[in-house]
Amino acid sequence: MSDASAVPEPLTVELSGRTAVITGASSGIGRRIALAYAERGCNVVIADIDENPRDGGTPAAIEIIERFGVDATLVHCDITASADIEAAMSAADDLGGVDIMVNNAGIFVSQPFVEVSSEDYRTRRVLRRAGCCKADARTRSWRCGHQPVVDGGLLRI
Repeated sequence: MSDASAVPEPLTVELSGRTAVITGASSGIGRRIALAYAERGCNVVIADIDENPRDGGTPAAIEIIERFGVDATLVHCDITASADIEAAMSAADDLGGVDIMVNNAGIFVSQPFVEVSSEDYRTRRVLRRAGCCKADARTRSWRCGHQPVVDGGLLRI
């Protein structure tokens, strides 16, 4: 039986020169994920419908380039639009291809969960699934012959 209080070892993966596509990365959690990958040497494609952070400040791509010296680009991306997903993947191709796909985009609503209508909840779920499926299909077609980040290929989050 294992000790429930044991802290697992962190996953250590070399990210220098790799490319991450992160949806919803202009603000919030997505932005923090993008900055964390960039800090570890990863190039970043910020796929978002907004360039500027919700709370103001420097756009993520500019901050990444200035702070970490890696490649970063913003691609306008509505994750429900196939053409926008393709544009984000093409931007990643320009940086060597997709190694990491972070499906983070969603609808930000400042409302208690118990007040969300069933219809709004379904809309949010469909949005998340649509973006994940479209991006996953595109990355699977690219992966043949590319050196994976981790055993098993593309790292999906």
